[in-house]
Amino acid sequence: MAAVKFRQFLHLREQALARLTAEASAVGEQSMQAYAFLGDALYAAFVRRRLLATGITGTRVLHSLAAEIVSAKNQSRVLLVLAEQLTPEERDICRRARNAQVTTPASAGPDEYRRSTAWEALLGYLHCVGREERLAELLAAGLTAAVEVMRNETK
Repeated sequence: MAAVKFRQFLHLREQALARLTAEASAVGEQSMQAYAFLGDALYAAFVRRRLLATGITGTRVLHSLAAEIVSAKNQSRVLLVLAEQLTPEERDICRRARNAQVTTPASAGPDEYRRSTAWEALLGYLHCVGREERLAELLAAGLTAAVEVMRNETK
């Protein structure tokens, strides 16, 4: 069984390498997990850029804060806070991503992980469809919500 999965992995890896320099696929062809993969990277890069802008140079502190902010637990809370600000289309993307089959890591509960996947998928989707202004709004609002949640936990 494991050998079959590894062969499938190698096959998909080869396909990805062959397609990296080819024309990008259409937005509708992406899965919710693919959007979440991209959204995770977008959110992490945004958070890291904002952390660098604080002027703090201690990488231990920067890494610790970045990891906490982009954790599944925190992203789940961000989506709960921002849910009312989402458009019907954005809510639909989140719903579809929440319902997608995902393997839940030990670091988060199933509901938390599904909501964090929904948040990431929404960010990835907005980027793929070229809605950079809306993406920037949600990234900023998400970071603000994350910081508020973290501050309220320490009180």
